[in-house]
Amino acid sequence: MIKELTQNFFQTSFLSLIWVMVITSLSNTDNLIYYNYFWRLILISILFGLSFGVLYPYLWKYSTTKSNFNVFVCSTDNTIIILCSIYLYSADLFNQISPYLFGIIVINLILHYVIFKLYSDYLNQKYIMEIQNRKRL
Repeated sequence: MIKELTQNFFQTSFLSLIWVMVITSLSNTDNLIYYNYFWRLILISILFGLSFGVLYPYLWKYSTTKSNFNVFVCSTDNTIIILCSIYLYSADLFNQISPYLFGIIVINLILHYVIFKLYSDYLNQKYIMEIQNRKRL
């Protein structure tokens, strides 16, 4: 489990760093990027790696807590990671979206819950088909 979560962390962090660098290079073509800013991008990728590479897989594969609690934890974590990443990327951008924080939190929670329900229904149908196929053999 630890080996898989470590691998997920490094893979997610590296890919998110590349993703953020591409977005930054496309949006800031005329601006100089300072050395300090690169460390912020690395910190954003570490946050993504912790959230999507460690917390999400742990909660959904290894944790024994109830699914509604997992949805709440994932939604809260996702909101915090998004807001921290936006602040690290640009404080001005964070100040522009700060009046809408309540809406962002509510939409994030609702979408996490709806997508979880759809995905769990999909998995249940998949397991039902698998069980039916085994019974036929």
